[in-house]
Amino acid sequence: MHVESVRNVDEHTLVSDRGSGGLHPHYVTRRYAEFATSMTILNADYGDGQLEQNMQRLRTAMDELLRRMMR
Repeated sequence: MHVESVRNVDEHTLVSDRGSGGLHPHYVTRRYAEFATSMTILNADYGDGQLEQNMQRLRTAMDELLRRMMR
């Protein structure tokens, strides 16, 4: 679900004002970081290969989104 929403988002709707000069992280980046950190901490003792695989897919989708947003 999370991966599909990141893959299917229209990156142009996320970029509001490129010239704002703000030094804060984009809200999508921050939400991804908070989610990824939470999942990693909550599952630290389980060694779940399925979670690691899903987190890798989400990481790849997020990387692709950031690349699209840079254009």
